[in-house]
Amino acid sequence: MKAKEMILAFAEATGMAPEEVKVADRALADAGLRAKGRGPTPPEVTMQDVIRLLLGAYGSRYLSRANEYAADAARFAFLGSEIEPWPGDDIDEVMRDLLGFDSKQVKYLTLLDAFVEICRNLSRAKFADLGGVPTSVWVNIDRGGMIEIAFNANGGGGKLYFSGAVEGIGQPGVEVRAHVSPIVLRWIGMNFQPEAALTD
Repeated sequence: MKAKEMILAFAEATGMAPEEVKVADRALADAGLRAKGRGPTPPEVTMQDVIRLLLGAYGSRYLSRANEYAADAARFAFLGSEIEPWPGDDIDEVMRDLLGFDSKQVKYLTLLDAFVEICRNLSRAKFADLGGVPTSVWVNIDRGGMIEIAFNANGGGGKLYFSGAVEGIGQPGVEVRAHVSPIVLRWIGMNFQPEAALTD
């Protein structure tokens, strides 16, 4: 998918106005966070491009500076987790099934890596009807702050926290929180290819 088509599709998938998406996307492209096209064959937008756009559009205080938060948030490291146990279930098996990684692997992922794995995982056929299965994965983004990946299945649930090391970036206590639904995450996984597959 090319950038022009992606902007309209992103707006439809997220409910944002196309004009707002254009502002955020332009900030990312101008900062080198999305490849700019030259000539008659612009490059395909990658999964990482769209995830950075999502982070910038949802997490920045100003869309015209979406590149700043997107660049920082993409590098956020795993901070910790809160897990509600699944009776009789292996937590790592549940996480691999829902998220594409387990409690050990997440410690070595950046936020961008985790997003890629989740989007790819939700694109699997078994998640085709996200409203009809007893599972859910969603992302909460504190504007200018930390990011929470929440998931649940079969009576259990968990939250994974990602944050930055720079003071003022990725800190809690932000008033505005944006929610990214599993429908949007699956849409990314279904329509965009990652720049490179993650290594095990």
